Amino acid sequence: MRLDDADWLILRELFRWDAGNFARGPLKAPVRELAARTGLHRNSIHARLAALREGGVLQGSAFHPRHAFLGHGRMGFGFDGVTPAAPEDLERALEPFPGVELAILAHGLVFMHVWHQGEARALAERIGRALGAARVWESYVAPPPPGPRKPLAPMDARILRALRHGPARSVASIAKEARVSTRTLERRMQRLQAEGAGGMVPRVSLARIEGALLVEYIAAEGDERASAGLERAFPDRVLGPFGPGVPPQVAAPMPNLDQAERRRAAAQKEPGVGRVEMVLMRDFLHPKAFDAFLERAVADAQRPVAAD
Repeated sequence: MRLDDADWLILRELFRWDAGNFARGPLKAPVRELAARTGLHRNSIHARLAALREGGVLQGSAFHPRHAFLGHGRMGFGFDGVTPAAPEDLERALEPFPGVELAILAHGLVFMHVWHQGEARALAERIGRALGAARVWESYVAPPPPGPRKPLAPMDARILRALRHGPARSVASIAKEARVSTRTLERRMQRLQAEGAGGMVPRVSLARIEGALLVEYIAAEGDERASAGLERAFPDRVLGPFGPGVPPQVAAPMPNLDQAERRRAAAQKEPGVGRVEMVLMRDFLHPKAFDAFLERAVADAQRPVAAD
């Protein structure tokens, strides 16, 4: 499916990352709000969302949990020389590592976001050996939160579980599984989001997109102005810049490699932006094993944790 600028803009508003590296996507795609944020007519939003779904690009949305809320750390590592033919091949190889939340298949490497309990580097090395990676490199490591946490209420636990199942499901079916009304679901979801539990993130298949590349631009060198510089250089970004603890980076659609290189050269001239690395993204993998891992994390979060 070929996307135009308006389609990419809709996807950006569905992702809706904020400056704190926190997903704040809506529970359901509010057509009126999307129209206001994009400047498109509501009828156009309806038609484009339907086309994105029919074309297999947009597969719905699922809850993106925040690791610290559930007592875990999170890390981002790159694995050079790992080139699976398809996401399914990578998923099979990652079955022994259920904490892998998201894997980004790129050309010549795979980048992963992984939950951990303090063993980040050792865990990344084990994953690298299992995949036969030529090199394992660290992007960021967020440790588990210190101290005791407030136990998660049973209703909230049911809601968090239900929000992960079936990205294309309706709000009514999610509420039914969680055994609450749709109004209660919406109200509790807003509160959980405000408390930092996470947010809704669209499930997008890059492999279904034709005629464009989604390119990740990473400020490998720079200062505290790098994030703002990337924002200026890429007003058409779909993702980023992400929050503290993650190297400044954005992902933007490009029609070809020549344009991608020109945009990188221009970005490196922005104040505060040094050397910019470029990664060509192929697809996203949301491993099914992580859902069982998350189930256990939610169950553990319902139990009170005693202070040391």
